Amino acid sequence: IIHQYDKAISDATEAIKIDPNRYMAYILRAISYCKQGQNDLTYSDFKRACELGKCEYFEKYKDDGICP
Repeated sequence: IIHQYDKAISDATEAIKIDPNRYMAYILRAISYCKQGQNDLTYSDFKRACELGKCEYFEKYKDDGICP
């Protein structure tokens, strides 16, 4: 399996530019950041998704300190 986290981050960032209220774009970008070990960016994107109403990932990340 080839992991294309940079491409996923780029695609999610473009989706967020088009519609900054797309919580799924933040979640997908956060997971890609997590896989790259970028914990600060992971946290901020999961937090933003939570602010938009999807808190499951943020709560799990906060409680366990790990990525999904």
